[in-house]
Amino acid sequence: MKEKIQQWLAEHREQMIRDIFDLVRVNSEKMPAQEGMPYGEGPAQALALALSKAEAYGFSVQNHENYVGSIDLMDAPRGLDILAHLDVVPATPGFTVTKPFEPVEKDGKLYGRGTADDKGPAVAALYAMRALKELGVSLTKNVRLILGCDEECGSSDIEYYYKKEAAAPCTFSPDSCFPVVNVEKGHLVAAFVCKTDSGTDRDADVSTEENSTAPCIVWAHSGMKFNVIPDTAQMQVQNVSRETLAAAAKQLVREIPVQITMETLQGGLRVIVKGKSAHASTPELGVNALTAMLRLLQGVKAAFAEAADPATKALLALSNVLVYADHAGRSLRVDRDHEVTGPTTVSPDMLDLAGGSLRLTIDSRMALGSTRENTVGTLTEIAETCGCTVDVERFSETHYVPGDSPFVKTLIGCYEDVYGRSGSKPLAIGGGTYVHEVENGVAFGCVEDEDETNLHGDDEHIAVEDLLKGSATFALAIYAICGGE
Repeated sequence: MKEKIQQWLAEHREQMIRDIFDLVRVNSEKMPAQEGMPYGEGPAQALALALSKAEAYGFSVQNHENYVGSIDLMDAPRGLDILAHLDVVPATPGFTVTKPFEPVEKDGKLYGRGTADDKGPAVAALYAMRALKELGVSLTKNVRLILGCDEECGSSDIEYYYKKEAAAPCTFSPDSCFPVVNVEKGHLVAAFVCKTDSGTDRDADVSTEENSTAPCIVWAHSGMKFNVIPDTAQMQVQNVSRETLAAAAKQLVREIPVQITMETLQGGLRVIVKGKSAHASTPELGVNALTAMLRLLQGVKAAFAEAADPATKALLALSNVLVYADHAGRSLRVDRDHEVTGPTTVSPDMLDLAGGSLRLTIDSRMALGSTRENTVGTLTEIAETCGCTVDVERFSETHYVPGDSPFVKTLIGCYEDVYGRSGSKPLAIGGGTYVHEVENGVAFGCVEDEDETNLHGDDEHIAVEDLLKGSATFALAIYAICGGE
């Protein structure tokens, strides 16, 4: 069976790549909702394209109001759901091999936004189903591929779908890594908030009080999404000397790998900090430009001694506890560790300060033992000392499927068969996937744990060999779970 599947996939390699490239060319970042398109035109267009391809291959498809689409292998009770997504994170400006939505193949890898997350793996799952179908493999249970449009911004699509449809007995998502991920840490997204009634925006390049001589931060901004380490942070400061800032910046770039530039404006100085993006679940892989900027503020805090603006004072206070490279959250007093999940991680990822108001969002992937009381409660206490409140945007408990369950063992066996491995153990991750709220759901593929794909960053890519192996592994898993005869 394995050899037949691999041979079929090898014969359809180029067609698989073309299908992936067709989807990658569609900018499916979440956009403003339109009538009949809850996530905007881009995700709806990508979904329509994927469903049309599946229908052309002989599958039964259904569009669930442009929240998700479903693709069924056969008309029978479901034994397995596969959850993948077609939406993507925003394009970053540093792509070098190609432009984000102009995919290319180079040195055996596919480059472009979505090639790894998650259009490539979604097509690999579709081709696993197609291989079984066209090889005439007989199954007793159906497998359904579910393609969503809002995984990157909260998974409201899957929530909508499962209010209408029952979950299959087993579910996996090809949106992580092999051998299998059976543990996903708890997830907290919370914002430190300081509000005033002033209306000045950050593009005005002027002070909120033109005649004031007090030092202040007129505006500051960093980050695109709560789950992406920001690669850029910038602020405009007033009544702080360029020499003071330049000296602190010179020292900072000696200590951490960032670039800092300054521009003189009518309303003061604009400071721009450049770092490196990464996924929030692995903050150690990035260079957080936001916390680097806060560290710069620490270096010039004496210059802000006379600051009166509440937002400026709040950001300076937060710079004491949102410490560069404090990935465990020790300064926030939320650091914990557990043998099942590993340690808690924390990353400050978004900042907007304008008109005297501030909102700074952090993302935490929480170890077992983390509760609302010992996380949100602790953050609330810290926020009060900084002149802020805490707005909880998301809180979810740890997701866990026992590693010795027949489902997990079956998936590991399929992986080892294709990859020639042995003794593989299930993994725990900080990233949340579609299966976080799905009973008996795990993440499975489409690359091995140590593979680098620049997920959410510049030059996102995936190896064609990984897609072919992943697709073969998915096909064997479908065969094993759905009653291959």
